[in-house]
Amino acid sequence: TSAGKDSKFTLKFTAKASTGTDLQLAVMVPETESNTWYKLGANTAAAYCTLTTEYVEKTYEVDLSTISSGNPSPEKGVLVLFTDKSKTGYTLSIKDVTLIEKK
Repeated sequence: TSAGKDSKFTLKFTAKASTGTDLQLAVMVPETESNTWYKLGANTAAAYCTLTTEYVEKTYEVDLSTISSGNPSPEKGVLVLFTDKSKTGYTLSIKDVTLIEKK
């Protein structure tokens, strides 16, 4: 992203699962040493949402000025992570993903 450190974004996506499960999502600093999280909703960690077999739209606010530790540096990139919370092998279907800067 070319956005500055004070940028706020809206993350929207539509998702479903092959069976009811929780989706884990996070907005992170791309790094290999540790997990550094940008603020997603009210959390500076991963968030979870319940999915069913029907598509549902989800919306979250992302704040690139707040991270779990260290100094924010979104100009180096932003990682958006989607994974099954329980790692049970269910099929997750995610579409229409947007990360739009709030002006």
